[in-house]
Amino acid sequence: MSTRVAVVTTGRADYGLLRPLLAQLARDDRFELQVIATGSHLLESQGMTVKEVQADGYAVISLPLPADEHDSPAATARAIGALVASFAEVIEGEDLDLVVILGDRFEAFAAASASLVMGVPIAHIHGGEITLGSLDDAFRHAITKMATLHFASTEDHRRRIIQMGEPPIAAFNVGALALDNIRTMTLLSPAAFEREYGVVCDARTLLVTFHPVTRHGDSRAELASLLEALDAYPEYSVLFTAPNIDAGGREVRHEIETWIEANTDRARMVPSLGPVGYLSAARNAALVIGNSSSGLIEVPGLGVPSVDVGTRQAGRVRPASVLHAAAERAAIVDAMHQAMSEVHRHSAATSPNPFGDGHAADRIVEVLADKELVRSLGKPQFCDLEFKEPCDVN
Repeated sequence: MSTRVAVVTTGRADYGLLRPLLAQLARDDRFELQVIATGSHLLESQGMTVKEVQADGYAVISLPLPADEHDSPAATARAIGALVASFAEVIEGEDLDLVVILGDRFEAFAAASASLVMGVPIAHIHGGEITLGSLDDAFRHAITKMATLHFASTEDHRRRIIQMGEPPIAAFNVGALALDNIRTMTLLSPAAFEREYGVVCDARTLLVTFHPVTRHGDSRAELASLLEALDAYPEYSVLFTAPNIDAGGREVRHEIETWIEANTDRARMVPSLGPVGYLSAARNAALVIGNSSSGLIEVPGLGVPSVDVGTRQAGRVRPASVLHAAAERAAIVDAMHQAMSEVHRHSAATSPNPFGDGHAADRIVEVLADKELVRSLGKPQFCDLEFKEPCDVN
């Protein structure tokens, strides 16, 4: 009997990563696949990207957020509660054997909460990572403690999952799914990209993604510094992708749109480029800059330099191609200058990638197909490690 598996996608970012895994599950007779879409997938302001999921041929169960419930901490908390109830209804109706969740979004946390309570095993992708500048950090670790299977992107992340008390037999270093996309996708040339999307992204373009800083940071101040740094490069066009729907997202978007209005000759924003479009833009651009995890995972896989700004991604693994800049104009300008130098561009193109070899989906599918392993891990357990003095938190 095939395994009834539901894969949860919360928006353009995780869907881009999940595509190679979904494709393998869909063509494997050992699985019966269901896709559940929620979050920004179902918002017009974010490009209604659920259409991209449907265009790829998947039957989709859509779970929309409550109206306007996504731009303040209280609204996010209410949205989590509503989504737990919605996921519970789907799980009850679909008779699922397994739920696959990627990452650290509040929508993913809601899906995991409902699955745990209803006794459906959870397979969690990209656990064990750290992003100290966002609430996603806590959501990610909470999902780890609710999950049965863990698919980490590096060995260090796998060890951190085990440090959290998860059994080593349940934690796998599979690499990052982003590299599967890079290995298998045919990306667009600058000319083809312009024909497809109606915007320019070439060697004289800065590709920018900036999301709200939801913990230990000031989104508005950090964004202001980034925009001031962009002013120092007037000879470059600027292509923004839209900020996500975390608390403060509307304010971030408004500030970006205001800056674009003052720079209409060289700046544009798109709600979503889709996986092929985003990776094509990143490969073709002079530089990728902002505070998105894509700058630390996907972009290094392309051999392209990126600048990570501010606190949002603090704690993440940083490949050699990634430069960090404090959220101050001078620091960002300096990092941009270094990143676009011939020396750093060569380093970005030739440095080894810590996130694997582009075969993460193969490894994940073979573990998911091991029904005996999933059954054996069904009972709650905590694996103690030898105690060491706690780290300095000052």
